[in-house]
Amino acid sequence: MSTRVLVVEDNPTTLKMLSLALRTAEFDVMAAADGEAALALARERPPDVVIQDLVLPDMDGFELLRRLRTLPGAEGVPVLALSGFLARMEEARDRDLGFTAFVAKPIEPSRLVEIVHRCLPGTPRASPRPGQGRRILVVDDEPAGRKLLSVQLGLLGYEAEEHAAAGSALVRARAGNVHAVLSDLVMPLMDGFELCAALRRDPRTAALPVVLYSSLLGEPEDHREAARVGASALLARGASVDELVHALEAPARPAEPDRERPWPRLRERLAEAALRVAHLEKRSALHRAELSLLGSVVEAVTHERPLAEALREMLARCMSAAGATRGLVALQGAGLVAAHGLPAEAAGTLAAALAAEVPASPAEPRIAHASGAGGPDWLRAARADAALIAPFALPDGDGGLLALFGREGDFDEDWEDFARAVAAQMSQVVALTRAFGERRAAEAALRDAQRRLEHVYRSSPAVTYVLRLADGQAVSVWVSDNLERLQGSPSAAALRPGWWEERVHPDDTALASDFGPLLATGEQRRVYRFRDERTGLYRWVSDRQRLVQVDDGPPEVVGTWVDVTDQVEAENARRASEERNRELEEQLRHAQKLEGIGRLAGGVAHDFNNLLGVIAGRAELLRRQAPAGSSLDAGLAEILDTAQRAAEVTRQLLAFSRKQVMRLEPIDLAAAIGQTERLLRRLIGEDVELVTRLPPDLGVVHADAGQFSQVLVNLAVNARDAMPRGGRLTLVGSTVTCDEQWCASRPGTRPGRYACLEVSDTGEGIPLDVQARIFEPFFTTKEPGRGTGLGLAMAYGVLAQHGGSIEVESELGVGSTFRLWLPLLADADAVEPGPAAPPAEAPQAVGGDEVLLVVEDDVALRGLLEEILDEAGYTVHVAATPDEALAAALRPPPVALITDVVMPRLSGPELAQRLGTRLPGLRVLFISGYSEALTGREGLGPGVRLLSKPFGADELLATVRAMLDEA
Repeated sequence: MSTRVLVVEDNPTTLKMLSLALRTAEFDVMAAADGEAALALARERPPDVVIQDLVLPDMDGFELLRRLRTLPGAEGVPVLALSGFLARMEEARDRDLGFTAFVAKPIEPSRLVEIVHRCLPGTPRASPRPGQGRRILVVDDEPAGRKLLSVQLGLLGYEAEEHAAAGSALVRARAGNVHAVLSDLVMPLMDGFELCAALRRDPRTAALPVVLYSSLLGEPEDHREAARVGASALLARGASVDELVHALEAPARPAEPDRERPWPRLRERLAEAALRVAHLEKRSALHRAELSLLGSVVEAVTHERPLAEALREMLARCMSAAGATRGLVALQGAGLVAAHGLPAEAAGTLAAALAAEVPASPAEPRIAHASGAGGPDWLRAARADAALIAPFALPDGDGGLLALFGREGDFDEDWEDFARAVAAQMSQVVALTRAFGERRAAEAALRDAQRRLEHVYRSSPAVTYVLRLADGQAVSVWVSDNLERLQGSPSAAALRPGWWEERVHPDDTALASDFGPLLATGEQRRVYRFRDERTGLYRWVSDRQRLVQVDDGPPEVVGTWVDVTDQVEAENARRASEERNRELEEQLRHAQKLEGIGRLAGGVAHDFNNLLGVIAGRAELLRRQAPAGSSLDAGLAEILDTAQRAAEVTRQLLAFSRKQVMRLEPIDLAAAIGQTERLLRRLIGEDVELVTRLPPDLGVVHADAGQFSQVLVNLAVNARDAMPRGGRLTLVGSTVTCDEQWCASRPGTRPGRYACLEVSDTGEGIPLDVQARIFEPFFTTKEPGRGTGLGLAMAYGVLAQHGGSIEVESELGVGSTFRLWLPLLADADAVEPGPAAPPAEAPQAVGGDEVLLVVEDDVALRGLLEEILDEAGYTVHVAATPDEALAAALRPPPVALITDVVMPRLSGPELAQRLGTRLPGLRVLFISGYSEALTGREGLGPGVRLLSKPFGADELLATVRAMLDEA
């Protein structure tokens, strides 16, 4: 893996050059233009080396170093301080903040690569720096040059001691603990030659190496003269580091005996240089005056000054540079006058007079003279002997003029050239001031617009970005600053290649990177998941993009990226709620459908039970009279058997309609299932494996044990039929707590703890269209003769009548699972189930002589009851309705009431209650197979019995006798 180098530099040119040099040396370069971007890159990919400028736009290098050291993996990373400011370099070294090395700008690429290699962890360290532990006296009367040399020597390991004069350096060298002297050649009072000669004369300093440097001397003769006074070398100012080290480490050179006085060669060269400088100053005097006006141009452009103030400043500089004392500049069209050395009133008068005399169109500069007491009035008003006047034109068509006033002979042709140049520059200043004033106004408006736009971006909930499409790839160009507030990442980090793609949910990568619709239509919108840097969780974002064609370049994409997690979750919740409502509506329709079928089935069963009662009763009476073994006896027996089977069908219908009479008692569910297990094994056959997983604490339920056992039998038979080639039938029990939401989709249930029994098979499975009708009575998929379609309907009714529920889940080819829920008894209500009572002996059909009241609205059944009881010796009163029974004067009064439960206007229990108040001690026998009023009663009280329709004559007589004989 290549070494990662993080370069932090705000100057784009320097950053590019440093990056290129390091990449050429096969380093992996990470570039950042400010401190925050550098920290973001360091968090994502810890660098091996950091090169950082000490002056950055958002923080200084010291703050960046401190924050870098707090990042995981960056505690001991080498950090190189880079700067072109000597003061900052010295401050960084003096504060000892932990920089590994200091690099001064500019630096050769090869030198930079060498320093980076030296700083890498594990790289053998070079030998100590050449100047380690050596003190050098730096002598230079120029502070900047002295400071630069001190910094360079410090970077080389030397301890530099600065001196502004040769005298103080000579005294310090004689004091000792000095290893070499580095001195400027040209200095006041004592030059470098004299300092070197003085050091050589003193035995205490004769062995010190002395290095001289100069920007003035450098010819071969100059080097020979330096050697004669004992200098180790004469270097040009700005010599390379290697030259400087080589000269300082060279041994001291003795001086020649006749060279102890100051060297005249230096004075000769200085005199020559002075003559050249004087000549140049004479030639450039007026040029300096012209150039000095450039400062006024800069002032006018860069500072928001009024035009009059800018012209006044320009005129003052012009006159100061040229040596003039009075002058003015006037803009004729604008009425603007700027004067120097003249009172304001006089300047205005002069400007008006000059405007009348000087032509409006541009003209060449001219000189006006006064002859004795004559000359123009305005010239006399200016108290001058001569004037130099230079008209100039302005871009808007107005004119202007420059006037300088002096003595006779002050102005010549050179001054005319000077005035021409100055006037031209003033014309430009006026034009630039006006143009830049307009530009500044436009820039101010632009800055205001940018500030408003930035405020909009920062406060907006939408991240705005720009991509550039090139070669099928999207490159991030710009991202708004609010990304960090909304997503947790700085906008600079989002410009790194791959940043966006790494944070898109893996399942949404293809969608987020598809630009096909955008290229086809010019815009697109996608919604996908994006990882939040603050939490690490994925959030939903809406990404809208618009294609923008750029002149002479690849197209760009302008996009907005908004967090829509709340909206998506709300929409998902709404859809889930709608789907749930649809499911509840479907379940309600299904429940209403089954409820309607149940009411129909209950009514049919009630009427059918009355018919079966008459059929069975009459057949039983006739059979008593038929000879035993005769064909009549056999026929009547077949009628009774058929009636019994029909009665079983009505009981199943009543179970589905939840109108059958239950005998509820607390039963241990696990024990009840265990008792039924043997029966189930016989029913399913040897090729079906029965597996039960029931916890011993499955719980106690309030149920009719016989009906629950019948439900399991029906489910086992259906499972066996679904596995014709064998399989596995599994019973798994558990306890669950069901809340109101669960109960809302299961009518008749209440929140609480339930026992859940799962009955699963490995059969063929049930199609979805069959599952929708599976609990309807008489619905079956079996061929004729193999089923009535009442088994699951009965199971549905039994579970509903017990306050529970039953559901099916099935997959074709896998199998089916029926889940049964029964409410558990609370601990306070649970009754320890006792041992099963031994089966009661069949009651004997015995008659009597008591008075009985029979109330039955079915005429055929009423007549049958009257005949059976009358033949048994009872005195029977009959009534067709409860009202008839209450209105009749019963003499003698009955001791027992035999009544149907469901009758018009008044039910059997209500009739019994009213008669009981008139006939204390009245015994009651309810007869019905459709008994909502009695459903769920555990005990009917003393003297009260229940006989389910249909029943035979013997069963009726035995029940009546037992009721009458009850103590």
